[in-house]
Amino acid sequence: MLISAVNSTKFRPFGINEQNNSESGENSQTKCSNKTKKILRGIVLMIMISFSWVGALYLMKISFNKVVNEDNPYSLHLSSNSTDSTRHEAQTTYTIEKDYEVVFDAPFLATWFCSLWNILFLPIYTLSRLCCCHKDSTRKMFVESIQGFMEKGFTLMQFFGRCGSFCVLWMITNYMLIFALRILDTTVVMALFSCSVSIVYLLSWVVLHQQFVGIRVSRIVAVIICDTGIALLVYMDGVQHKTLAAVMIAFGAAISGSIYKVFFKRTIGYTTFAQMSLFFTLMGLMNAFLMWPLILLLYLFGAETIVWSQIPWTTLTGSAALLLLANILGNFGIAWTYELFLNLGIFFAIPISSVIDTLIYKSVFQDMKLSGVVLILFGFMVVLLPDNWNEYLGDLLRKRLANWKRREQLRKNGRVQDTSTGQVSRLRTNSGRVK
Repeated sequence: MLISAVNSTKFRPFGINEQNNSESGENSQTKCSNKTKKILRGIVLMIMISFSWVGALYLMKISFNKVVNEDNPYSLHLSSNSTDSTRHEAQTTYTIEKDYEVVFDAPFLATWFCSLWNILFLPIYTLSRLCCCHKDSTRKMFVESIQGFMEKGFTLMQFFGRCGSFCVLWMITNYMLIFALRILDTTVVMALFSCSVSIVYLLSWVVLHQQFVGIRVSRIVAVIICDTGIALLVYMDGVQHKTLAAVMIAFGAAISGSIYKVFFKRTIGYTTFAQMSLFFTLMGLMNAFLMWPLILLLYLFGAETIVWSQIPWTTLTGSAALLLLANILGNFGIAWTYELFLNLGIFFAIPISSVIDTLIYKSVFQDMKLSGVVLILFGFMVVLLPDNWNEYLGDLLRKRLANWKRREQLRKNGRVQDTSTGQVSRLRTNSGRVK
């Protein structure tokens, strides 16, 4: 669901012009204060993304719940059990259970409705721009955005062709995610979709021709760890074709979302926030006018069950609104904080979802299911490590080793060093006693 183009967006805050570092007159205290504020904003955005994504998926899952049949709310179920092995008599047991009927089982309709909300990207960005900056007009913003696409060599047909292709990728990704959500636990679906972070790295290496160096071997290991977790989730319920198909569909959503991100950067490149908002709004409009015939075809051929008078518009609207919020924060959040916090929002959504699945849906996380989710989370964190993490670790180990050798040398010489100043204390003797 959360398909962010944050890696393809050039950082341009609202109403703030770019300045050279040499011209900035901020002192060290101001820089430290700005960094602290950026971290605090990142924590807030991380929490908002986590709860938005969790809320959106659970509301979507509730939309597919069955309802009690009003015409015949109860039904009799027969079951025969042998009571005495010597007499071999069979006893018939009658149980009264509630009779449920499916009134809404249309993942494509839910996908289409949620994708409609992408139309609001440009209006929301325009309102935020008017609130934060009054210098540039809205018309000028549109002109600059269109000129930016024209400078990249896009003709009108090429631009709309790109919008149409990415609209199809968007629909495929969200459809597979919602389809798997009907069968699997929400935590498992989130864990499988989070594998897109590692897939994006591999596709960036192949498609974008990013340089591969030795310090990035850890990310290859992370991909292997994620694949191991996926293999465990495939057989978490034994050899069941339904679970196998649902896991592969959820993983297919991660692959499709990764293709969307990488090829967005390959074909569209770096964009401003105005250009990205325009692009998302055009995708929403194309989805509204081009995809609706598929809803009728799936309904007429019986592929989706829709009782038009009982469509759960309340939960669908809540899910769509939360998904829009998560996407806006994921795409525009880079203006206020570091990209790491935006990715961690997806990471922390998984343990939050596991708590809800355990307490409300009574799901049991053990054996292969627990191992698979934990391995995917571990691989997710390894992918987020910076490229020079080994240098940080090496510097830390060298400093600790140097401090340990210094203390050992002072201990051998019988001298006590004041750790606060790094000088030999004059208030103590060589044996350590106070003078």
